[in-house]
Amino acid sequence: MNEAKQPNQPETEQVLDRFVCTGTGGQGTMFYELVFTQNRLIIAYTGGQPYLKLGEMLRAAEKSKKKAATLQQLTPEQILADDSLSKAIPYSDITNIEMNPPGFLGTARVKIQTTQTSKRQEFKLALKKQVFQGHIDFVRSVLKENVTVK
Repeated sequence: MNEAKQPNQPETEQVLDRFVCTGTGGQGTMFYELVFTQNRLIIAYTGGQPYLKLGEMLRAAEKSKKKAATLQQLTPEQILADDSLSKAIPYSDITNIEMNPPGFLGTARVKIQTTQTSKRQEFKLALKKQVFQGHIDFVRSVLKENVTVK
C-alpha cells in the first residue's frame, strides 16, 4: 500500500544549524554541539570530562570532533538517544540567549536562560567575529526577541 502523507501530519523535525562548543561553569572540559531544529535546541554532549590535563584535553577534543561528525548523520531524536548527557530544550522554555562576540582571544560566549532553572548554561565557541555574526543572525531568526547581544 502506498502511504501518502496526510495533510495534517507534522513535518519531520530537521536540523537547521549546529554550533560546536565547550561547556563552562565548573564542568571542566566538556564538549558539546548546540543543535537547532524548528522547535527546540538540543545540547548534544560530544565528549570530555572534568579536570583534564592538556594532553588529555587535546585527545578529548579530537574524539569530540569525530563524534560531532557522526551526529551530523543522525536525526534529532537519534542525537538525543546517542548519549544520556544530551538534552533538548523547547524554544518555548528559553527566556533569553545572550551572545557575546569573540574578543581578543577569539572566544565567543553563548549563555542560555530557561524557565526551568535560574542558572544560565554557558558555552564557549572558538571562531572569528564574522562567523559569529552569522550565528547571531541565525539565532535571532529562530528566537526573535529572546536574543541579546552584548
